[in-house]
Amino acid sequence: MTDGADKKSVEHLLALYCDGELGPEERAEFEKAMANDPKLRAEVELQNRIDASLRDVFSAEISEEKSTIIRSGGTATFFWRAAAVLFFAVSMFVVYRQLMNQFGSKSEPGLPSAYMLAQTTMSEYFEDAMTNGFEPAWVCSGKQFDDTFRKRFGYRILVDKLPANIKLSGLGYAFTRSDQTVTVFIHVDDEPVLLFVEPYWVRGELSPMTEGLYRHERAMERLLIYEVSRFEKPKILDHIAVERCKPKKGK
Repeated sequence: MTDGADKKSVEHLLALYCDGELGPEERAEFEKAMANDPKLRAEVELQNRIDASLRDVFSAEISEEKSTIIRSGGTATFFWRAAAVLFFAVSMFVVYRQLMNQFGSKSEPGLPSAYMLAQTTMSEYFEDAMTNGFEPAWVCSGKQFDDTFRKRFGYRILVDKLPANIKLSGLGYAFTRSDQTVTVFIHVDDEPVLLFVEPYWVRGELSPMTEGLYRHERAMERLLIYEVSRFEKPKILDHIAVERCKPKKGK
C-alpha cells in the first residue's frame, strides 16, 4: 500500500490517523490496510513513537523558552519563531536517532531468554512465565510504566485506582498476534495474572486457551487488552482505564 502513485495519499492518511482525525469509515479502512501491510504498520508505530517522544522533548522545552522570550518583550517574536523552527528540526533528528537505537532491536537489552520475541500463544507465554517464577522482564512503576505505553502506543494505561489486593510486578514483551505486544505482570491476592496489550488494528484468530487458563478481552480506546489467569472472571479489567496522551502544557 505504501508503494507507487498513491504514496503521498497514504502518507497523508497516516498523518491523519496518528492525529486521530480520520472519520469512523476512513479509520476502519485504514486499519484494515494496516492489518494486511506490515510495512504500513511499522510506519504507523514509528510515527506514534516519534509523536510521543516529541511531546516530551519539544513541548516542555519550547514552552519554557517561549515564556522566557515573552517576558523580554514583543520585539523577540521573530527570534522566538526562528528558534522554535530550528529547535523543532533538531529535535526531530535527535528523537528519530534515539528511536532507531531504542527500537531497532525487537528485544529489551538484558531480557532473559524466556522473554525473547519468538512467536507464541498467550497460554504458552503464561506457562513460560510461571516456569520462570513469574518474574517480569523488567520491574518498573510510575513514570517508567507510563512511558512504556506512551512511547509504544501513544496511550497511557491508568492503574492508580487498583484495589489494595492487586499488585503490579513489572512489564515484558511478547509476540502473540503482534510483535508489539506489551505484557503486564500482576498478582491478585498473590495469584498470577498477565495483561497482554496490543494495538487495536491487530487481526487474526486467537489461539484457544489451555485447560485451567481463562482469557478476558476488553477494547479500550485504540488498544486491545487481554487478561489471562486461572480466574474464571476478570480481576483487573474493571479497575483500569486508557487515555490518549496529550502534549504537555508549559507551566
